[in-house]
Amino acid sequence: MLLEANGTRLWVDVRGSGPAMALLPGGPGLAGDYLEDVATLVEGATTVVIVEPRGCGRSDPADSYEVADLVSDIDAVRSSLAYEQWAIAGHSFGADLALAYALEHPDRIADIVAIAPTGLQDDRDWHRRYEEGLAAGLDQLPDPVPALNADMHAAALASWRRFIKQPDLLRRVADLLMPYVAIIGGDDIRPSWPAEQVATLMPRGRVELIEGAGHFPWWTHADQVARAMLTMRG
Repeated sequence: MLLEANGTRLWVDVRGSGPAMALLPGGPGLAGDYLEDVATLVEGATTVVIVEPRGCGRSDPADSYEVADLVSDIDAVRSSLAYEQWAIAGHSFGADLALAYALEHPDRIADIVAIAPTGLQDDRDWHRRYEEGLAAGLDQLPDPVPALNADMHAAALASWRRFIKQPDLLRRVADLLMPYVAIIGGDDIRPSWPAEQVATLMPRGRVELIEGAGHFPWWTHADQVARAMLTMRG
């Protein structure tokens, strides 16, 4: 269904039952349909709300793709669905965006599930190792590869790189008190140290390392991903 958020219509897919959990796609610039298998893993224990960001998939394009816009959109969806509080799960950039949302609205989040997050960094060594993995053909990609909104991708990524330069950012992350789990694939070509740093910063953060999994860990280790995602669901 389409929901109004800050003058932009966003595509939202609600399924399952139980405490609500938003599910955010990566990219930035990807639609949310590639996360349907993730939703299926946990919809028996939680109400999953797949949110396609502005400019992605079936959501309307917009003039601005700042991190602040994306965060505001997420909270507008929460308000429209009348959830006082919900969990936030995200994949890749969606996991990083979930953390940005938590910083802005800490009282509206029960917990955070970060699947293959990239962390609060724009590090040359991180990018070098990632590019080496790409060049060696070691990355896992969906078949077919999901369509990417290149304009949204560039704008949101540029905004993210400005966002992570805030002088008090790490202090604010360390003050977040909700549970946080980073689900990391041991065979992901993206180095895991930035995600581990975030989990270590947060008082209730932890890392769930899944050996043999890649950037889409539910493809190969669905049961482990589901258990990690539902650990904080009760």
